[in-house]
Amino acid sequence: MSIYAGKNFKGYLDQAGTGPKRHARRPAGLVDNRAQSTVQRQQQALASSSPGVQEAVQLRSSASVTPASQSASQVVQRVVDPYKPGRALQSNYKVMRHMSPQQMKYIQGLHEEAKHYSSDEAVKLAQGTTSANKFEWDVDNNLGSYQSPHADIQSILNSYGHPTTDVVKVYDDLANRIKFDVGSGGKGKLQQGTASDLHLLFDAAAPLHFATNKTLGNLWQDNLDGYGGKKTGSGLYSVLRSEITKDFKAEDVGHATLNDVLKSVSGKPPELHHLEYKSLFPQHAHKANNLMLTERSDSESRSGMGQHELMHWVASGANPNKFKVLLPQYQEEYEKWVKKTTGGGL
Repeated sequence: MSIYAGKNFKGYLDQAGTGPKRHARRPAGLVDNRAQSTVQRQQQALASSSPGVQEAVQLRSSASVTPASQSASQVVQRVVDPYKPGRALQSNYKVMRHMSPQQMKYIQGLHEEAKHYSSDEAVKLAQGTTSANKFEWDVDNNLGSYQSPHADIQSILNSYGHPTTDVVKVYDDLANRIKFDVGSGGKGKLQQGTASDLHLLFDAAAPLHFATNKTLGNLWQDNLDGYGGKKTGSGLYSVLRSEITKDFKAEDVGHATLNDVLKSVSGKPPELHHLEYKSLFPQHAHKANNLMLTERSDSESRSGMGQHELMHWVASGANPNKFKVLLPQYQEEYEKWVKKTTGGGL
């Protein structure tokens, strides 16, 4: 007889509109909407009622269409013949400095329009319509173009995937700043700006974190409540990891399961990343407050670091042995964030 009780969900999925009982095949909840995704994101941004966005809309509608030479500040967009959309604007123009990846993408969109925007205009537009958290996961894949009626599932699809080059640079910069702060002996204190950015990094993980994505957290807790064995720590985590895979396989996305869609990004199953490493803190291995869903790179040498590798890179302070090194300064800030966010600890 199995030591796993096989307990059904407590009804929270149906009540929240997130699907039927545990591990049952769920009806298709996602529709491939790739062709409309870009237009929809632009409409959603402009539809916001915040003062900043209203101002941005007004500015964009009245933006100058005069030639570039008539602009008072550096021109962001140029029309050349033959014009090649998607040129390296992000690295070649000063306007991109200090912008988040989302803001950079927005400005790149301005570059591909017929109007001319000065750098001041472009920055104002970007800041009025996009998030200010530079650590948010901007990804290369198109999972976010699928539409799910379940907000928590949609947030996973929007944030899960292989990070863009711009995101990698932001995370790499923080990792090296941590390395500088702690020093060669590893005993230094993090500067206030570094610690604040770490908290922004943790905030950016919210859609993929088991403590802040309610569906992920509820699935995990339901599986934990349904376990009737005696395993603890890493052993218990292994049992629960198998169960959450079943949950992902039960979430039908039309032509495939959620598990299949997540795996399709890099060819590897989604990784449950331990913010405090399982190898170092096995007693925390099974706790939802310590878990984040991340994409694993298919090959660091070929594709660069994925979400999982980047999280280790930051936590280790840019240490080549990143999977085994966890800085206590990072751990301290993470535990502060957990307490601030959830009211509890590990």
